[in-house]
Amino acid sequence: MGHIIRKVTPIALGLTAFVSLTSVTAAQARSQVTPPPMTRIVTPQSDSSVAGNSVRVVLAAEGIEVAPVAQKRAGTAHHHLFLDNGGLCALVGGETEFTFHHVGPGQHRLIALLADLNHRPIKAAAADTVLFTVRKP
Repeated sequence: MGHIIRKVTPIALGLTAFVSLTSVTAAQARSQVTPPPMTRIVTPQSDSSVAGNSVRVVLAAEGIEVAPVAQKRAGTAHHHLFLDNGGLCALVGGETEFTFHHVGPGQHRLIALLADLNHRPIKAAAADTVLFTVRKP
């Protein structure tokens, strides 16, 4: 009986070590997972009111670096803004703030999305939308 235990013990120790290493590796992998790229419109907030005809937009990005397009660095992004059904405003300098001027009174929709250095949207989850109202000054 003692002879069998000696032969099983190295196998048991090997399995224990494997399970321990696997657990540490999985835990390390979970802690190093990068969140998916996301953008958030900080200002204006959804359902807010803005006085006057200038709308200051402040953006925040997570899970990706915002950089100027001219740097042509893979893995970076810049913001595209759409106000109502108007055209695109690409913040190609890596800006996270922009002001729309001459915005008429009433309700407006602002969409921000992250785009790669070729201006392709990174993915649908990397977009944010807010509705806000502009009041006459």
